[in-house]
Amino acid sequence: MAFMTGLKVDILTNGSALPMYADPDVSEDGSDSHTKYIKATTGAKFTVRVTVQDGFAWGKCDLVRITAYFDGDHGWVNDIWAQKTVAEFSTVSRWCQASSQWKSGSLTFGSLEIKEATDRVPDFNQLSSLGKIRITSQRCCYSAYQPPRTPVSHKDTRISEVSEKVLKGKAISHTVDLIEQYPSRAPNTALKVEPVLGPMGKLYTSNVLYRSKRTLQMLGCIKKTPSPEPEIARDSKEEIRSLRARLARLEREHDIKTVTSDASSARVKRERLHTEDRGSRKRSRRSGSIEVVDLTLD
Repeated sequence: MAFMTGLKVDILTNGSALPMYADPDVSEDGSDSHTKYIKATTGAKFTVRVTVQDGFAWGKCDLVRITAYFDGDHGWVNDIWAQKTVAEFSTVSRWCQASSQWKSGSLTFGSLEIKEATDRVPDFNQLSSLGKIRITSQRCCYSAYQPPRTPVSHKDTRISEVSEKVLKGKAISHTVDLIEQYPSRAPNTALKVEPVLGPMGKLYTSNVLYRSKRTLQMLGCIKKTPSPEPEIARDSKEEIRSLRARLARLEREHDIKTVTSDASSARVKRERLHTEDRGSRKRSRRSGSIEVVDLTLD
């Protein structure tokens, strides 16, 4: 994603840049702030890479200050000088209060635990920045060295759980986490710089919102995957053909039985009619007049 002409931001996992999706409902033409979506996979380590491309206008600046914010937590600085073309963030350092030492860890997408209630309530800045990687860039001139960082300035304030009430229905299921942590020295002291005067010293912002695949589908950033049609196995096809042949045979047998039954019914009917006719004829002979003979002689 190009947010300052000649600068490109990528989020990489396993060495490959993740596809970035635009919000279909937001137009950012001519804006100094750009927002894209990426798909977050729980447990995947990632790297933020800012690359200086050909044609970048350096102007009178000494460097381009790149600052990264993860879920609104602090700001990690990586300056790009004229002889440098890439700034990356793959590990960050934080002060561990439990062990009273600095620790570095790899950036990863962790799972945000959502509860009915939590002991800690995040401040507004952190809450509004959940699920967001914010990268700013600005052309600057070197001024002086900054005082060394103190533990308080970079203590661990990450959010790993949040209440449903505080989240207010936002479709956020991930957070930026640190894994494979190890003891380290304090982060390098950032130089004190001043923005270049005029339009060249404008601050540009790139917001990368990391969401689950389901959320991206609901937002319309990516299309829903259609359900694959079930494949019919070869044995199933043979079974279907066998069933069809059996059904056809049963239908033929049914037709033959129907014809035979009709013929038998007709024959029985004819025989019954014939029998009735003969009975009628016999009864007609017996039904003639009877002559009475008187055998009594006087």
